[in-house]
Amino acid sequence: MPIILKTTALQKTEKALQTLNLAIANDPKNPLCKFHRASIYFAAGRHAEALKELEELKEIVPKESLVYYLTGKVSIIL
Repeated sequence: MPIILKTTALQKTEKALQTLNLAIANDPKNPLCKFHRASIYFAAGRHAEALKELEELKEIVPKESLVYYLTGKVSIIL
C-alpha cells in the first residue's frame, strides 16, 4: 500500500477514534460506540486495547454474541 494511502487510512482511524471517544465520554456505557471502538482497535492491531474494551462490554451487554466473537478473535492473536 502506498505511503499516502496508509497515512490517509491512519488519519481516518484516528478521527473515528476521536469521535467515538467523545461519544463514550458523554455516554460511558453506550455498547454500540464501545463495540465500534473495540473493532477499530482490533483492525489497527491494537489488540490489548481491543480486549480491554471488550471485557468492559461483557459487563454492559453480557448476552451480545458479537462481543464474544471478537473477544475470541483477539484472544487468538494475543
